[in-house]
This record gives sequence, C-alpha cells and structure tokens, in this order.
Amino acid sequence: MAELERGVVSESIIKDIANIVAEKTLSTKNFTRFPVSVIIKAMETIHYAIKADETAKKQALVVIKLLTKVLPMRRIRMRIALTYLSTHEEKVKNMVEEKKELAEVVSESEAEEGKKKLVLLIEPNLYRDILNFMKSCKGTVDVEDQYGELAKGKANETDSSSQQEFMQLLENYEKFHISEESKDEKKTEARSKPSKKSAKDKTITCTSCKDAVFENPKEYRGHVKSGWHVENLKRKMEVRLRVNYVGTGTAG
Repeated sequence: MAELERGVVSESIIKDIANIVAEKTLSTKNFTRFPVSVIIKAMETIHYAIKADETAKKQALVVIKLLTKVLPMRRIRMRIALTYLSTHEEKVKNMVEEKKELAEVVSESEAEEGKKKLVLLIEPNLYRDILNFMKSCKGTVDVEDQYGELAKGKANETDSSSQQEFMQLLENYEKFHISEESKDEKKTEARSKPSKKSAKDKTITCTSCKDAVFENPKEYRGHVKSGWHVENLKRKMEVRLRVNYVGTGTAG
C-alpha cells in the first residue's frame, strides 16, 4: 500500500513540475507553448529524478535549465519598467545594449521631471543583475507583468504539428543519448579487459636447456630440479670457466 501511495505522490509531483514548466516557458522556434504531455515526456527523456523534499516550483526551475538541452526552450520574458535620472540615460542604455540577447526594449518615455522611463521584456534570470545595476545609479525597477511577453501577444497555443515536432526532437535525443551511452560502455569494457597476449608471450623458456619451453611457473620450477637442467647448467658453467681461463690465465 505504501508503495502505491508513493507512486501516486510521485506522479502528482511530476505533473505539478510539468505544469509550472509549461507555464513559464515557450519555444524559441515559433513562440508556441509546450503542452504538459511534452514536458513530462522530456523529463522522462533526461531521466529527471524528482525530490520529495523539495517544492515543485524549485524543481521546475532546475528542470527548465535541463530541458533547454533537448528542446528549443526558454523562459517567458517578464515586463519591467526602469526609472532613472536623465543624467544616467547613456549608462542605462549601454547596459541594455550589452544584454540585448536577453532583453528587448518595448518603449521609452519621459517620467517625472528630470527622469526617464524604459520598459523592457527580459528573461527572468536577468532581473537580479538589472536590479543591482539600477541601485548603483539610484534608479528603480518595477515589475509590470511577470508574463509580459504573453501580454504582448508573442506566444501562441501549440498546434498538433508543433507537438509532433517536439516529440520527434525528444525521440531523436533519446536515440542519440542511448547510442552515446552504448559507445561509452564499450570503451569502458575494453579498458577493463586485460590485454590479450599471444601463447608465446605467456610461456617460459629455459636459457640453459635447448627447446625447453613451459606453460607456467610451476612447470618451470619442476624442470629446474630435473637432472636434464642440472647437467646442462654444469656444462654451461664449465664452458664459462674454460673461456675465463684462456682469456685471463685464471680459473675464475
């Protein structure tokens, strides 16, 4: 029963995470929303393991980062308004220009006397950087809409062809991933196997006895004690002594 309950809880958490991801993201390819079914399939594809002790929202932010590797996905941009002194206008615009890949200017206007207002659509992970920057030049940041990009009408509902395309991307990724895993396993297996040596490399040859070859140390040790080896070893020593005597006039 406990096993069944855990399964139900896990399924519920997965759905909660997928719903949050679908709510916060869109496709970078055609600005369509991702169906929850595609998000769940993508989580299975990357083998995401849910954490029962963490909130669905916290896990959803992690999942979004992971899913950008398998889907053309990014966070939905939020709409913020920057208000600053006119004397800081160049400084603020330079900052926005540096971050133009993640920020889009919606409008700019005069605020109260001596101040300017700049409305942007930004990716949420940029918010803290902009907030700190505006504090440094004594400006303010107001969040006008958490899902400002949708308010601008950029995101569309997913049609069936887009959904099929997303599923195909996941299938292709899964096939590639399995193929790469298989290659890695073969390389690991090859490294773990001892190198094959020829039969000749494994044998032991006696240098005193002609054509005396042994398959293992035990056989060689037995041979060393044999009369054949002892006799050949004596003869070998006698030859050395004779050569030594002739060459130096000593008997060694």
